[in-house]
Amino acid sequence: MKKFNGVLLFVIFLLFFILPLNAENPITMEIYTADPAALVYNDTFYIYCGHDEASPQDTNFYMRDWHILSSTNMVDWTDHGACLSINNFSWAIADAWARSLCL
Repeated sequence: MKKFNGVLLFVIFLLFFILPLNAENPITMEIYTADPAALVYNDTFYIYCGHDEASPQDTNFYMRDWHILSSTNMVDWTDHGACLSINNFSWAIADAWARSLCL
C-alpha cells in the first residue's frame, strides 16, 4: 500500500508541476462569462452564460445579461449576443446571478 501511495504521489507531482499545461481554443476572449449551461440541438452546441462586465479592479461581479454562444465544430464559436437582461424582469434590481435558459 505504501508503494502504491508513493507512485500515486509521483504521478500527481508529474501532472501538476512538471508537465507543461497549455490552454488552447478559448470559446471567447471578447467577454468574461460565468455560470455556463450547455445544450446540443441539431448538431449545434450552445452555451448559455452570464456576461460579467466587472473591471479587473472590481471586487464583485456586474452581470446584467446572458449571452448565447454556439459552435458546430467545437473550434469556431459565435457569440449571438445577449438573449436576456435584467431589464426583462420587473423584479430585478441590479445584477443577474446564475444563468437563465433563454430560447
